[in-house]
Amino acid sequence: MKKNSFVLFGEIINTRGLKGELKVKVYNPLSPLLRPGTILYCNTKKYTIQKITQHKDFFYIFFDTVYSIDEAEKLKGQSIFILRGDILLQEEEHILADLIDFTVMDKDMPIGIVEHIINLGAGDILVIRQNNKHECLIPYNKEFIVKVDAEQKIIYAKDTEDFTL
Repeated sequence: MKKNSFVLFGEIINTRGLKGELKVKVYNPLSPLLRPGTILYCNTKKYTIQKITQHKDFFYIFFDTVYSIDEAEKLKGQSIFILRGDILLQEEEHILADLIDFTVMDKDMPIGIVEHIINLGAGDILVIRQNNKHECLIPYNKEFIVKVDAEQKIIYAKDTEDFTL
């Protein structure tokens, strides 16, 4: 993947107050990038986080160039992105969007191809298209995912019998 490509980071849900604060749904609330100084992009414009606070499942963010409710309202409903090169991954960490089109294997047998990934609140779910045109859903967690081989584009899973047809 190109280091200068963008990765979806979250969505601006609403505004708060009169000074340009934004209510943001972040797709990875555990990200170490949720701090002042992080550069995000919205509508191809660059923004720097000046202040950030968390409240339940949302974050309230002040950007460096948004100072009023009128400026904030223009961003409402927009997606925000981060440069792929700014994401520092630890060993065995992956950007979920990169797993699309990976083959999923269980006991050396192919189950299918990752079509997309959904988040149901409690965790991420791999939506896998099987050869028989059916979909199966497998939780993306250590209980079911053994290893991800990014070079070979293979996800090794276990105990998937209850999820497959």
